Amino acid sequence: MISLNFTVYAIITLLLWVMGVLLLGISKNNKTLKVFGISLLVGGSFLITIFLINLWVTLDRPPMRTLGETRLWYSLFLSLIGLIFYWRWKYYWFVIYSFALSGLF
Repeated sequence: MISLNFTVYAIITLLLWVMGVLLLGISKNNKTLKVFGISLLVGGSFLITIFLINLWVTLDRPPMRTLGETRLWYSLFLSLIGLIFYWRWKYYWFVIYSFALSGLF
């Protein structure tokens, strides 16, 4: 049986996102810190994706019925949009904004 302890997933995801945003912010010209920060952000987004897949399998339906379930999708897509914007245009302020909103949801 798959364990769906949302609190554990949420805390680990938020920690990865906060550390990733902070590392991305302090890495002016340090490419290693920048890559590690982006890796933490991707890892947090991957973790929330794994939680959504597990929730989908456990419920035997897409988790889109309640407001709480749809907020998980908002969180996932906002984090992915933030990563795409940073990859394409290097907008650090948008990374902060998108991941703060993702954490809120």
